[in-house]
Amino acid sequence: MAQAKKSKFWPQPWWMRAIDKKKLVKKLRARDGDNCWRCGHAMRFDGLPNIGKYRTIEHLKPRSQQGGWALENLRLCHIGCNRHLGTHTPEHKEKMRINVGEG
Repeated sequence: MAQAKKSKFWPQPWWMRAIDKKKLVKKLRARDGDNCWRCGHAMRFDGLPNIGKYRTIEHLKPRSQQGGWALENLRLCHIGCNRHLGTHTPEHKEKMRINVGEG
């Protein structure tokens, strides 16, 4: 019987991800607060994960470009904001941020 090949993007088993993500979100929330990194609006941390205001974990350097799960590479964003940021470089993502407080 052939063994499954380990993915370079998901080095940890699937059953650990949910537990680790909760801990990770807690650390990111303590560091960055409850607002989206891109748009600055409040995020939801409960309820259904596919609603527009729900939080997701954004990788500044995308996993497809060998961006890891280190806290320095992660931010909390709305689902739509995360999709909008896509796989751009960290420098480009910084330019894509919306400065809500300015004006």
